[in-house]
Amino acid sequence: MVAYCKRMKQRPLIILLALGNLGLAAALIVTLANRPLPRSAPVEVRQATNAPLRQRHHSPPPSPATPAPEAAGRLPRIWPQVESTDYAQYIANLRAIGCPEETIRDLIIADVNKLYAEKLRALNPSLKTTNEWWRYPATDPAAQREYYSQSRALNREKRDLVKALLGVDLDKEMQRQQGYVYGQAEPALDFLSADKRDKLQALLQKHQEQHRALYDQQPAYGGDWQQWQEQSRRLREQQQAEIAALLTPAELESYQARTSPTAQSLKVKLRAFEATEEEFLALFRLQKSFDDQYLYAPGMATNWPARQSAQKQLEAEVRKTLGEQRYAEYQRAQDPSWSSLVEVLRRHQLPATAADSIYELKKTAEEQKRQLMANRDLDAAERRAALAALKENAEQYALNLLGPAAFKEYQQMGGWWLANLGR
Repeated sequence: MVAYCKRMKQRPLIILLALGNLGLAAALIVTLANRPLPRSAPVEVRQATNAPLRQRHHSPPPSPATPAPEAAGRLPRIWPQVESTDYAQYIANLRAIGCPEETIRDLIIADVNKLYAEKLRALNPSLKTTNEWWRYPATDPAAQREYYSQSRALNREKRDLVKALLGVDLDKEMQRQQGYVYGQAEPALDFLSADKRDKLQALLQKHQEQHRALYDQQPAYGGDWQQWQEQSRRLREQQQAEIAALLTPAELESYQARTSPTAQSLKVKLRAFEATEEEFLALFRLQKSFDDQYLYAPGMATNWPARQSAQKQLEAEVRKTLGEQRYAEYQRAQDPSWSSLVEVLRRHQLPATAADSIYELKKTAEEQKRQLMANRDLDAAERRAALAALKENAEQYALNLLGPAAFKEYQQMGGWWLANLGR
């Protein structure tokens, strides 16, 4: 009720502000209505008109027989002078009336997106209407592949149109408007100059489209999968070669350490290790050498004897690189119960030292359980009672240390060993 009263008190102020804005808008319209708009030569780009879209979606102008009030009557007279089915002229008209460049970009991009959305819908075979609504729609793989190919061509055409009209990259502009980034995130490439970053992103975009086109050409069941896989491998090698030609060796390593599959899997593996940048890079070099030879090389994924031997050598190199103490911490970080505990502590903003206490509790309690299970002097009832007491004491200790909320989450994520104590 208090909040409602406050809103009611604010209504007069809101109304005054709205009326003030309307007054400013009316004054601007009066000024612009008498201002001549320049003509400019259209930009030579494909599909630089939105006439079909406007014919379908725009309401017809009001009839001259029904005059509007003076304040409202100026808007219909000014807007037809501004809006145009020719995008280049539309942009020139918006600039002539002092429209901000960011607003122009928003208007044109929204208009272009709507235009091309209709083109894509018209091509989509899954949207074709049928009178037999009760039947499961049949899918034609060839028609789907053709649609994917045509949709990629339309998206390229749309990006080229926006670039020619506004001088901006459509993908980046959409990312800016939506607040997040598709594909390679900007922070992952911020070590590069702006020119190299743009070239690299264009290269990645090109190869992404090539991979999608190849994906659409997957052979049917019983087809020549070996040839298709060989084409995919050559395409990946071509991309890697072009990236290596664009970047210096140091830049290439920095790029791979930020974006490669090896780097992503290593980050997951080290999420509870708190590696320094130097440690991460050292481990990345070791892991990438192993992955390139035994994980991603053709035919090596099934060469188990060689792979197991190389895995042992990799562990020896990791131990040598980190030293004994850090290597022990590295091994502990591979324990799911430890990594889950660290994540719970981070989310609940608890001190990192609590992880050591819980982990020591785990080792001690599990050793006591092992001794109880091996004690032949206890009968079944005594053993069950001892295990129940061990479980209760361990849970109470962890609860006191973590607090109710963090303890409950830990039980669900990595504290399964607590429940196992009583079994």
